[in-house]
Amino acid sequence: MSGFNRAMFLDVDGVLHPFPMDLTPSKENDTMQCLDSSCMNELSRIVQSTGASIVLSSSWRFFESTRDRLQECLANYCIPPFQQWIAADATRDVRDRMDLIMEFVQTHPDAVKHGWVVLDDADLAAGHDSLVAEVFKQHFVKTDPMVGLTKELADKAIAVLLENDSPTNKCDKYFFMALRLRS
Repeated sequence: MSGFNRAMFLDVDGVLHPFPMDLTPSKENDTMQCLDSSCMNELSRIVQSTGASIVLSSSWRFFESTRDRLQECLANYCIPPFQQWIAADATRDVRDRMDLIMEFVQTHPDAVKHGWVVLDDADLAAGHDSLVAEVFKQHFVKTDPMVGLTKELADKAIAVLLENDSPTNKCDKYFFMALRLRS
């Protein structure tokens, strides 16, 4: 993963694909039609401003066909293709997505060395009360599923990604030290 040191964990539905969408029969299989152009422009701005690499955390990661369709759409907005996604374990999806993302962060420290952010419409840390959840919340940007990614939320994601431009922040340092002590 050379050159991959800032990560954006990306959900699609509710972030790039606001609900409800007009999914008439002619549009339901057309990724270009179901992804909102203003949301895609904001995603492009995040990537261009930070150099972040996308790590797919969406349920779209489960199928090669949806990953391929998303890659095509990203290319249309000059967004580099994603090369990674969190574990595709159907028994551990939305309820465990925070844990899957944190496992990725723990096992790929170089990929998040200069920052990471999570874009999702689900409150992934709800019901979690731990140091892991506290670290996660500092990197989480929640979208409104009816609106998707806005300029304000993109600005917040950029700030989260760039705050780690210097060495990893204190909370992350303590988190990673605790993980090493547990091992």
